[in-house]
Amino acid sequence: MRSGEIVESLNAEQQAAVCAPLGNSLVLAGAGTGKTRALTHRVAWLASEERMPIGSILAVTFTNKAAGEMRERISGLLRAQVSGRWIGTFHSIALRLLRNHRHEAGLNEDFSIIDADDQLRIIKNLQVELDISLEKVDPKNVRAYISRQKDSGRRAKNAANLQNPYAGEFRRIYQAYEQRCQREGLVDFGEMLLRSLEMLQQHEVLLRHYRHMLTNVLVDEFQDTNAIQYDWLKLIAGDATSFMAVGDDDQSIYGWRGAEVANMNKLLKDFESVKVHRLEQNYRSTEHILQAANAVIAHNQGRLGKNLWTDRGSGKPIALNRAVNEFQEGDELARFAKQHRVDGGKYQDIAVLYRTHALSRVLERSLTQSGVPYRIFGGVRFFERAEIKDALAYMRLIATPDADLAFARVVNTPTRGVGSKTLERLGEGAGERGISLHRMAEAAIVERLLPSRALNAVEGFITLLANIRRATISCELPEIAEKCIHMSGLMQYHAPDASEPSLGRRENLEELINACVQFAENPVSELDADGDEPETVTPSSALRDFLDHASLGDEAAGTEGPNDTMRLMTVHSAKGLEFPIVYLVGVEDGIFPNSRAIEGDGGLEEERRLFYVAMTRAMRELRISFAEVRTRYQGSSISMQSRFLAEIPEDHIDRMFQEFTASRPSYSRPRVYDGRARRVEDRPAAQANGLRTGSAVKHAKFGSGIVLNVEGSGDSARLQVRFDRAGTKWLVLGYAKLQLLES
Repeated sequence: MRSGEIVESLNAEQQAAVCAPLGNSLVLAGAGTGKTRALTHRVAWLASEERMPIGSILAVTFTNKAAGEMRERISGLLRAQVSGRWIGTFHSIALRLLRNHRHEAGLNEDFSIIDADDQLRIIKNLQVELDISLEKVDPKNVRAYISRQKDSGRRAKNAANLQNPYAGEFRRIYQAYEQRCQREGLVDFGEMLLRSLEMLQQHEVLLRHYRHMLTNVLVDEFQDTNAIQYDWLKLIAGDATSFMAVGDDDQSIYGWRGAEVANMNKLLKDFESVKVHRLEQNYRSTEHILQAANAVIAHNQGRLGKNLWTDRGSGKPIALNRAVNEFQEGDELARFAKQHRVDGGKYQDIAVLYRTHALSRVLERSLTQSGVPYRIFGGVRFFERAEIKDALAYMRLIATPDADLAFARVVNTPTRGVGSKTLERLGEGAGERGISLHRMAEAAIVERLLPSRALNAVEGFITLLANIRRATISCELPEIAEKCIHMSGLMQYHAPDASEPSLGRRENLEELINACVQFAENPVSELDADGDEPETVTPSSALRDFLDHASLGDEAAGTEGPNDTMRLMTVHSAKGLEFPIVYLVGVEDGIFPNSRAIEGDGGLEEERRLFYVAMTRAMRELRISFAEVRTRYQGSSISMQSRFLAEIPEDHIDRMFQEFTASRPSYSRPRVYDGRARRVEDRPAAQANGLRTGSAVKHAKFGSGIVLNVEGSGDSARLQVRFDRAGTKWLVLGYAKLQLLES
């Protein structure tokens, strides 16, 4: 094949990387610059022009899908089917090494691969054998701990100490787990890389063989490598192999799962004569988007440096929206989506990105009410998430003790030693007697119908439910939810540490409490269908109504269209994707960047990289929104727009909001802007019956407050008021009986 056919579709920067002389190189490939194209064309160049056998090229990536696409593209370039024995993921190639050299790896001939569920089952059995409480030491946390240790290259004997009262138990379980797996010939995913690394370190002849055979090593998404992946690559490459890493330090966003952006700089120090190539021509986004993203990421220190550019034209400035609260933010998103559809666009053009899944609940509400079809990408709907369904199950058992489905769901969540056989026996007994599982459990305790261990576990669960019921007997709905979540142990069970997944589940559980706060304050409940005063709402009726609302919310949200649907996802899930329009919500300090990054050490730069990734997903249009007031389950609070927004040059921003600040006790006349902060008109603040945004008022029950928002007019108008003592509430003007203190 002629070299021209391999490089003719590449730009000058890509050609320089693809056609570089043999040796070590680092390709800094910015977002949308064609990094995968450069890597696959490099493999084809090595095979065609450098006459390297495909079997001598090791090309590593992170997912099976990416590896499959790489093999397919290379086959197309070479016009021949490429088997690609050594083109694959880290785990698939490590497994090949272990299968080829079972004896050297210290494995049985028929060793088995185990998945996450198998790991969990083994760990649970080991905890029973070691007499380590399944309730106090969650097997899922142990599994995550073992995976982190292996990803860092640490065996049980030198495992890191946890800042945890049960650190000793974690290490004991890890040691027993190692012994069990070795005895039974079991290999988990973390073990593949660790054991193949140890095997090559301990067998010099074997290492020399692979270094001699694999003369070219290439790795994609290098910024996402962790400690053991870097050591594994470095060991195989050695000093004589030609090594190429392709990645972008500005898109390193997986530090929470072990990825080390510092590996980019380590490569320059550990490998000799590394040639750096920069891919800076972006084929995805417009100039406004790229220049804004460049300006933001420039605030990070220690970058290897690049500056994205495009020839796709300037495009639209970034639309910056400020909402009064999260409900208005969701309604504005729905309005924009519907208008885009009216204008001839498609819902599927739009991707809604957020920092954390917890933000999706209010957005889902607005989209469902507006009839905008959507789907959650890389996650599940709010009320369908496991931790939310667990919490709702406890709440349902407080409202309806005989709810069998709820009982079966959480009788062993958190883990308390109630196995499937015990639940099966309770179910059989309940069927024979015609009673609920809860009543059957009570009967089993009195009549001693179960073995001692199972009986104690069931009795503990029944006692827990009774304690929660007593603690919530006179509580309002939000407090019922809070006590169910904390007294049950769900918060610790689902969010045991400071990892990103744990903190996401914690935020979801807190958002459930917040949903209860907002449901209790919803003025729609203040009138019945005939417009008369409603019946008295009791805590128990509010709880039942909320549980019905949660169930109906799932049903309503499931009516999305089959094809043209808007996509909602976290920024992490959007990595590697692109969309015509990106709508980024919740861009406030404490959310994006999150509070842990603001308060912690070093996390702010990764949050900025994540914001950069969000911006560079947009092809034609980028819209960013934040809320002045965001409701937390502890109460509403004034939000500050993200510090990252101040890093975007004004020339690239189109401000779409009125100039007022909800935190001020008095207000100037709001100014409406269009374009780059150009004032086009003055309008009076929204008002109803003399009350307007900024009015100081007094309520007979809630005390003094400030009006934040007015919707509608006359007695049916809805007012959002921030009270000094009671937090922020929505009220119907005709029933609120507010006293105006000052205009």
